[in-house]
Amino acid sequence: MNSVIHLVGRGSQGRAWDECLRRTGRQVLVYHRGNSASLPSGLSSRSRDQVQIVVLACADDAIASVYNEHLRSVDAPLLCVLLHGFAVYSGSLPKTALASNHALALLAPKAIGPELRTEFFEHFPHPHDLKAALHLEANSELLRETFREALSTLARDLGFATHNLIPATFEKETVGDLISEQGLLCGGVFTLLDATLERMMDAGVPPRLAREECFKELELIAKMLTSKGFSPTFQAISAAAKAGTVRMRELLEKFPARSAIHQASQEILNKEFVTFFENNRWKPLAAELAARFEKWDKKLEESPK
Repeated sequence: MNSVIHLVGRGSQGRAWDECLRRTGRQVLVYHRGNSASLPSGLSSRSRDQVQIVVLACADDAIASVYNEHLRSVDAPLLCVLLHGFAVYSGSLPKTALASNHALALLAPKAIGPELRTEFFEHFPHPHDLKAALHLEANSELLRETFREALSTLARDLGFATHNLIPATFEKETVGDLISEQGLLCGGVFTLLDATLERMMDAGVPPRLAREECFKELELIAKMLTSKGFSPTFQAISAAAKAGTVRMRELLEKFPARSAIHQASQEILNKEFVTFFENNRWKPLAAELAARFEKWDKKLEESPK
């Protein structure tokens, strides 16, 4: 197996991959966007009988041009590894456009670069617990198993255990990433944080306290979700938090997010929430939510067919 990895781009993920792969004994040749023209000569200097591996860790909108301008003409069996499926999903790099002896792979860590590096070095030489989406598209049936072995070895050299590699197509990984990013992780969280902090300032909450209440508590909830799951985390929060979840769910289904937070804040300030909490109407609704979340836990843990 060829020990050389050609790495295009050295951003957050690129730096982590570079350091981790070097630690496992791989030779890593790094090409920044400006010097990617030297890729063909670097690849052709290797044995044409071995699979050459190029990790395209550059920006999504640069991947297609790097392949078309610098890699398409490479004669050797070539495994192009993407860290995210957007270039394929968007159509800028169609899977059908690959040369006959080239393969396109997805190895998408579900962690930012610094976290991947930290987990790798804390556990090396043993696998860490991080997960990654994995997929392979190869035009050549003759080379398919060779490409698959090269991809599996690359994942292992980054510290991923086999059971933590999640089968997913380029399209499904991208759709999942974008929906979670826009609906929750960035679009949802930033929008809700902005509206929540605005209402806290209007209510006279000290800024430093507001930061702790929002940022630190968000971190704690995220950690609980990761370690416990959806329903157990909901079950573990306070009665007031459960009641608030029920009430906010009602408001979010009725109003836009900013208006819902404004209404919830008003109910807290005028003590309507106290009445809502004490009348216990929320308890059966909270039980229904817990049951719904438990179904999500089971579904999210299902093994792929």
